[in-house]
Amino acid sequence: MQKKDSRDLAALEAAKAHMGRLAWPTVILGLAIFTSYLVTPLLVISGSLSLAPAVAVMAALTYAAYTVLHEAVHGTISGSHTRWRWLNELMGYMAAWVLMIPLTAHRHEHLAHHRNTNSSEDDPDFVVADMARSPVHAVRAALRVYLGQYRYYMQNRWNKGPRSQNLYL
Repeated sequence: MQKKDSRDLAALEAAKAHMGRLAWPTVILGLAIFTSYLVTPLLVISGSLSLAPAVAVMAALTYAAYTVLHEAVHGTISGSHTRWRWLNELMGYMAAWVLMIPLTAHRHEHLAHHRNTNSSEDDPDFVVADMARSPVHAVRAALRVYLGQYRYYMQNRWNKGPRSQNLYL
């Protein structure tokens, strides 16, 4: 097992002592987001909702989906209940679908971010540092973050993880 992988596992084991019950509010939030994300375009097509508010709703849903994805990455939806791990993964994959970021890639990239927060060399999320400079910088940073999910996984996980993870990607 690689050094980074063992640190990920050690961090998760340490965090489990602080985890507990199944996070039903997050599950409910995830189901509401996913359902609304599917229904909103149908409401526009049917003429029940105009495009401008639908775009705002979809943007808010996309933003909220990261909460669910983040909790799934850390395993806090299922908490210490291993029998609910499938629900943690399901919520993570649903949120990742909304965000168009694969859960398997984001999990490894995000945990690397926590190991190296604000390190210009090692934090994979450091590309957002100049995001507020201008709209052009914001778009560039967003693209770097999105593409960085895949690049990080391909460089750091593709040959090390189980084939099933690569298939999920």
